[in-house]
Amino acid sequence: MIWDVDSVIYLSFFNIEISIYNICCVLAFLFSLVYIFLTEPKENLFSTSILIIIISYTSIFFGRLGYFIFYNPTILIHNPTEFFKFSNGGISSHGSALGIFITIFFFKYIQKVDFWIYLDKILFLCLISGFFIRIGNFFNSEKIGDITNSITGIVFFNNPVLSKVPRHPIQLYEASCCLLLFLFILIYKNKFGIRKNLLLFG
Repeated sequence: MIWDVDSVIYLSFFNIEISIYNICCVLAFLFSLVYIFLTEPKENLFSTSILIIIISYTSIFFGRLGYFIFYNPTILIHNPTEFFKFSNGGISSHGSALGIFITIFFFKYIQKVDFWIYLDKILFLCLISGFFIRIGNFFNSEKIGDITNSITGIVFFNNPVLSKVPRHPIQLYEASCCLLLFLFILIYKNKFGIRKNLLLFG
């Protein structure tokens, strides 16, 4: 399969361009809120929604910071303003995960809630976000796998850096894993409940 899809949607009526990756990020946030509204008890709805909003910002900030620390530290040292140029891309899932942990850790002190219970709750949101983010990576032709001759191989034609040979679409593999794991754990939770903290997260 040849993948040569434009990763940007042009809205002529508003004369603006929106990247599909950014749309996927917004969808991840909206679906996370929908999940919270459908599953959280009413007395916890407000505080949990506030937590999700805070996490949406801190995960981007720490994801951006992690991208430079883990992959491009010299850029941040020589040109710190590059950090704020989000349109150039570059967010690390490792950094985002760290930001989520830090946010929950401080949130538990403010709200006086159990840190471990929130890890189980956030797990579902991480899987939802992981699905949409990897779909966004696919449209951006980034996070690409090794060269392959298998039937799943895709030629990422719109990535000028890569040679025009089939590669594993790792983004779709990981997106599928996130979706299947989300459904599996959701079914497990509804059938057996959560008998102790960190069961789902583990």
